[in-house]
Amino acid sequence: FWLVVAVAMLTMGSEVRRPGWGVEGELFPVKAVDWMVERDELRGPTFANYEWGGYVHWRLYPLGCQAFIDGRNWDYPRQLFTDYGRIMRRADGWLDKLDEYGAVIRLERWRPQTVGPAVERYDNPGWAMVYWDDNDVVLVRDLPSFAGFIASFACGETFPPVVLQRMHLVSKGAVDRAESRRLRRRLEARIEQDDQSLMARVGLGQVLAELGEYDSAAAALERVVDGDATIHDAWIRLCWVHLLAGRPERAVAAAERYFRQAKGAEVRRKALRLVVSSAQGAGDVKTMREGLVRYLRLGGPDEWSAGMEGRLGGL
Repeated sequence: FWLVVAVAMLTMGSEVRRPGWGVEGELFPVKAVDWMVERDELRGPTFANYEWGGYVHWRLYPLGCQAFIDGRNWDYPRQLFTDYGRIMRRADGWLDKLDEYGAVIRLERWRPQTVGPAVERYDNPGWAMVYWDDNDVVLVRDLPSFAGFIASFACGETFPPVVLQRMHLVSKGAVDRAESRRLRRRLEARIEQDDQSLMARVGLGQVLAELGEYDSAAAALERVVDGDATIHDAWIRLCWVHLLAGRPERAVAAAERYFRQAKGAEVRRKALRLVVSSAQGAGDVKTMREGLVRYLRLGGPDEWSAGMEGRLGGL
């Protein structure tokens, strides 16, 4: 009987537990919480994702970090859930709601599997980012009690969405090379501390390309896609680097490799967009047409395909 019970418990919890009762880091902010545990000065009411509440209470409440909400939904008033939804949606007044509840720390997931983040979700007045990893972020309220902590750990400029957004500034010639060199050093230091951070390497590849070090940029990005072929931003930057370096055929080849490894129609269509865009940069009309045909077969026409057909009509 007890053997059956033990097997059932292990099986029922398989989506969140590893053999040996370990906690699954893809579902819970294990690395971020480990980092918080080691910093005694980082204590106070903590806003975190609803599904993490029990984990946050377990790890941090004994140290002085009370979670905003957890899974005990029968104990909470309806208004708390309404306010939680407003905060997560970034509805009007959401920052004031955080202040009303006295939250001084935020622990959130920035990199869900399907939708990338918007920079403005985490670039908020009165808050400073002090930690990020490939999945999660920690921000603190800009209070006098945290001033020294923020000075030591502020990392918003290396946050991957912020770094990747620089591509628009590069295209306008608005990026300062001295700033790029400083950012490069910070990203390299970050990788020395966490060699497994693929998103830090994506950012580094972007900055190396800004500095004209195309071979080094391509090498950094190749390591990313070898480690996780699903990171769309890495494939975009890899093709961009090859185009900047005057290697259009390698940009097209990289995009085709992405398509071959992609899983699911939606991701395959994203890869084909990259194939067509890379072929456009290479002046390869034949590959553009073939890529667009494959794109339409996978899901039919849309605004992007209509625009691309118009461009092809003029070629």
